[in-house]
Amino acid sequence: IPSYYIKAHAQTIGVADYLYKIRDRYETIIDSNTHLPHLSIRDINEGRYHHYNEVTYNRKEAEAISKRSGVHKLTADIQDILSTFYFARNNAFSENLNPNQILIFKPFFCDKIFELILQYRGTEMVETKFGEIECYKFSLCERKENKIETLEHMSFWVSRDGNRAPIKVQFEIVVGSFVVELDKYAGVQYPFMFNKSK
Repeated sequence: IPSYYIKAHAQTIGVADYLYKIRDRYETIIDSNTHLPHLSIRDINEGRYHHYNEVTYNRKEAEAISKRSGVHKLTADIQDILSTFYFARNNAFSENLNPNQILIFKPFFCDKIFELILQYRGTEMVETKFGEIECYKFSLCERKENKIETLEHMSFWVSRDGNRAPIKVQFEIVVGSFVVELDKYAGVQYPFMFNKSK
């Protein structure tokens, strides 16, 4: 079956790596036509916490089979966390968004249906090692009772171009604030429009 392979890897460096070592890996294989996942891998290593799981998807039976928790009956079009972002990148992150607009997705994550809520914050210029680039900014949200609250400390930026590539992620955890920035890139479909810093 023609497929795409997507991998997300996160690790701490420098002093942060000494204080609270993170080695997280997410992988998914998605159908190149439907963009639905066949296989999801989640390998989490954060300090003393370790978690590994694999989930396979049976589209015919509308099932997700987790190595940790067994069979889950789901809708036939269920996404995982990485394929959800791939779907959003291709279909939701666009000029059609209005500032403060809420986007809600419901992927299968951590062996359950997870409500992923994003708020579009508008556009911003983001400084990178390659120069400034205009980006769409999104913040994560959470639902408290019947109210959606924006998590100001958890935001990410994607390029405002045809690539819609992740440029920056900023979040806070127990030991402090972390920023993930674009370090290198290759094979982009459209040239990045970086404004070189003076």
